[in-house]
Amino acid sequence: MFEFICEVVIDDSREEIKTYAENVYECIDNLACMPSVNHVMTITRVEPEHKWSFAGDIQKLRSIRDKITDQELVQQLLQGLNIGD
Repeated sequence: MFEFICEVVIDDSREEIKTYAENVYECIDNLACMPSVNHVMTITRVEPEHKWSFAGDIQKLRSIRDKITDQELVQQLLQGLNIGD
């Protein structure tokens, strides 16, 4: 499990939040599950350090994620996605 520091927008204010995930894809999924997050700018894995810029639409990802009924399958798929980490 890795620690991630995410630069996000919550209520029109830039914030840094911490989350834990197996990979950057699971980190993005964690952020999509946080309704207070309006926008994601960067994601930084603390150790080993690696920084990503996020150009996706977190609102669109959230709306797609809300349509998924099998949460266990989502977690299994996300944990298997270690490509490019």
